Order: sequence, then structure tokens, then C-alpha cells
Amino acid sequence: MELFLTFQRLFNITGFITGLLFFMMGFIILLQFQQYKHLSDLKIVKKIWLLGLFGLCQGLAQWAGAFIPLSMAPHVPGYLTFWFTLGEVLLNTVSYCMLYWFAVEVLTLVLGKDYYLRVTVVFLSLLWLGIFMFSYSPGRIQWLHVALTWSRFLLALPGSILAALALTVQAKEFSSVGLPNLVPNLYGVITSFCLYALACGLQVPNAPLLTFFSGAWYSSLAGILRTIAGLGMAGFIIRVMEIFNVENRKKLAEAEQREAILQERLRIGRDLHDGVIQSLYAIGLSLEVANTTIDVSPAKGKEIIANVMDNLDRTIRDIRYFILDLTQPEEGSLKWPDQLMNLIESFSASGIQVQLSYQVAEDTISFDPRKAQELIHIFREALSNIARHAQARQASINICQEGEQLYIAIADDGRGFQMDEIMDSDALSGRGLNNMAERVKNLGGEFSITSRPSQGTKIQMRIPLVMLKQGS
Repeated sequence: MELFLTFQRLFNITGFITGLLFFMMGFIILLQFQQYKHLSDLKIVKKIWLLGLFGLCQGLAQWAGAFIPLSMAPHVPGYLTFWFTLGEVLLNTVSYCMLYWFAVEVLTLVLGKDYYLRVTVVFLSLLWLGIFMFSYSPGRIQWLHVALTWSRFLLALPGSILAALALTVQAKEFSSVGLPNLVPNLYGVITSFCLYALACGLQVPNAPLLTFFSGAWYSSLAGILRTIAGLGMAGFIIRVMEIFNVENRKKLAEAEQREAILQERLRIGRDLHDGVIQSLYAIGLSLEVANTTIDVSPAKGKEIIANVMDNLDRTIRDIRYFILDLTQPEEGSLKWPDQLMNLIESFSASGIQVQLSYQVAEDTISFDPRKAQELIHIFREALSNIARHAQARQASINICQEGEQLYIAIADDGRGFQMDEIMDSDALSGRGLNNMAERVKNLGGEFSITSRPSQGTKIQMRIPLVMLKQGS
């Protein structure tokens, strides 16, 4: 017990704990600043590193002060007291400069080109340095106490007031960017700075300034207020540093939302291109065939026109359901091979004969409606490309089951093309083939295309059956 009391008398435990909190505050601020300085949109973040340096220096200053009683113990060299006190004074002064500088920089960012505030940082720092150098007296400890008093009056007092003002302005920005939960902690920091400013306005021990406040009661009150303000400042600022994580989560959520919107736009574009646009193009081809047929065979021409009208009505319904993001009732009630047959019949009016070979077990026919619709879009795009670019007379579609995969081959006897030209040709490397490949990829499958001039084109796909089933 006696050993503990002796240690307590020779070591300022409160000062050590306060210093630890300040040091942790500064370390956390600098760590967060280094990680998020390019990610945050808040103005205060650009200058928060100054507040971090204030915390580090203030923590070291508190530790230096905590060891001063220990340096006064018996058998300890007397000069250690001077060096510990000098370290406390210099570290405190540097921390106050950082605090003042932080407040001025934040106010400059908020208020605009008020650069005269920055001049006050240099002026007051030089003024303190002049007082420190020219007030030297043989009583060196007393001289250092005077210097510490001036640093608190010239730098800590106005710095704390300006910091409270700067953070008050920032509280409005916190609320405007959707961070209202951190505002109470920010006001806790503001209150701590105001309390710190009040404490710095009271007389410190053994300093012959403002002798009206030189009593022990005022000195004790100033020390208590500084400790309370320091603890509150460090604790609330550490809580406010959660702003980086909150803002980062918010930006991640916004990025995910933008990505979702982009993917939805891509899906809409693919569906429009592979669905409605290809249907309209097929209608146009059928009308061209009807135009050349109606003079030779009026009955055949009228039949084609009737089919065109049916396809046009179906396309109008598709557009209506597409706008409302609904599944077409007639497609929802048909198995996907029947939908494929309807698609082939609608393209038969273009003059291209399509042969279908379907060899798939009956229990694999019932696919997820949306996945089946993806397959229909792929077939529609492939048939449209054949009609538009291949100059083919016949096309074939081969669908069969290979183990746990669905194999699809679409071939034509058209003009074909050089494979090394595929990426250079707008007709071939445009949106159509890209959409087909993307849809197959989304279904977990493999997509390939082969072609030679005058030997037609063949598209092959292998898609896992499990990816096409309900609930996959």
C-alpha cells in the first residue's frame, strides 16, 4: 500500500491516461485520413490530419507532464525535471499550433478566400516564440511555466474557440449529406473545445500573469476543466471518426445501386434489341416478301400479310408487357420448345426455311420461364442475323442433351465470313452477337462461332441444364 501511495505521489496517473486518449485519438485520425483522404467528399476531411497531429503532440505533452513528479524523486538527477518540463511546454505549444491551424484551414474552406486567418497562425506563433526567448529568467522552471501560460492564452484559447466554430459549421454539412447520427458526437466535441477554451483562460500554477486568478482554487479548477475537456474531446472525436466508415458504406451502397441500374439498363437494351427490334425486322422482311409475291400469287401475298398482322399484334403486346415488366401470358403457358416453334413460324415468311431437330428428354423441357425467355431471345437474334446478313436459303437448329448439358447448334448455308474479320465488321461484332454471348454466359454456358466464306456459319452453345431449371 505504501509503495502504491509513493508511486501515485511520484506519477500523475490522470495525466498518463489523458495522454493515452489523446494519442489514440491522433493515431486513429491519421490512420483514417490516410485510408479515406481520396474517398471522402466532406471538406473537413482534407484538413483532419492537423487535428491528428494535435492529438499526438498533446498526448506526448501529457505524458511528459505525468513524468515530472517522478523526476523530482530522491536520487534522480535534477536536470530531468527541466527537460521533462521543457518537453511538456514545447509539445503543448506545437499541439496548440496544430489545433489553431486546423480551425483556420476548415474555416477557410467553408468561408472562402479568407487567407488573413492563416496569417494569424504565423503571427501568434512568432509572438509566442519571441516571448519564450526574451522572457528567460534564472528560475528556469518558472520561465517554462510562463511560456506554457502564454501558449495557452495565445494559441490554445483562440484555437479552441475557432475549432468549435469550424465544427459547428461542419455539423450542418454532416446533416446535409445524410450523417445525422454523428451530429450529437460532433456537438460533444464542440462542447469539449469550448470547455478547453475556458480552462485555458484560467491561470496555471506558478505563472505571474493575471494575478487575480493566481489562487490555488483557480489553478485546480483550470486543471480539472482541462482534463475533463481533454477526455471529452478525445472520446467524442474517436466516435466522430466513424464518419469515414459510414460515408464509405454509403458510397458502396450508391455504387451498388448504380451498378444495379446499369445492369438493368443493359438487360433492357438486350431485351429490346433481341426481342422487339428483331420482331419488327422480321415483320419488315415478311412485308418485302409479300410485296414481291402479291402480284404473282395474290392469295399467298395476302396470307403473308395476315401473318404479318398477327406478328405485329404480338409485338405490340410484347412492348406493352415489356413496359410493365410483365411476363406474357401466352408465353408463360407454353413450354419453351413450343415458343421456339412459334418463333420459327414467324420467320418462315422471310423466305428462309428453318429445320428444327429437337432431341431432349421430356423431363428437361420445363425450364424456368425467365431462363426460357433468354433462350428465345438467343434464337430470335440468331435467326435475325441469318435473315439480315447470311443471304442463306436454309438454316438448321439442332438441340440435344449431352449429359448434364443442353447443346444448341444454329447453322446456315449462307455466304459466311472470315473469322479474323469478325471483330472488324459492324454487322458481325455489333450488339447482336455480343448479346447472344452475354446471355449464354449469364446462363453459365459456353458460346462459340465458326464460319468460312461461301460455307455458311455455325453457332454452338453448351448450357448446364441445372442453370435452366426452376429455382436455379
